[in-house]
Amino acid sequence: MALNRFIRRLLGSSGSKEQAKHRLLTVLVSDRLGLSPEQMQALRQDILATISRHLPVDSDNVRIDFVHENNPAEVVINAPMRQRAKSA
Repeated sequence: MALNRFIRRLLGSSGSKEQAKHRLLTVLVSDRLGLSPEQMQALRQDILATISRHLPVDSDNVRIDFVHENNPAEVVINAPMRQRAKSA
């Protein structure tokens, strides 16, 4: 599917070009899901807060994407774990 190729190309880019493409993808997905960009950002923040309550994640590197390749749409979460200090 063309959207799938588009997403893969987006994830392989770097710099400001990647940021611009990510913003465009966010607008496209929010339109297809019927959510405003503000609602999508609020949803991302809620998801991150919920995960952080239960798992030690590296919140600076969490990536939450909304993918609308299939019906229904999917939420893809990449949340690297922080290493816990070992108890003595």
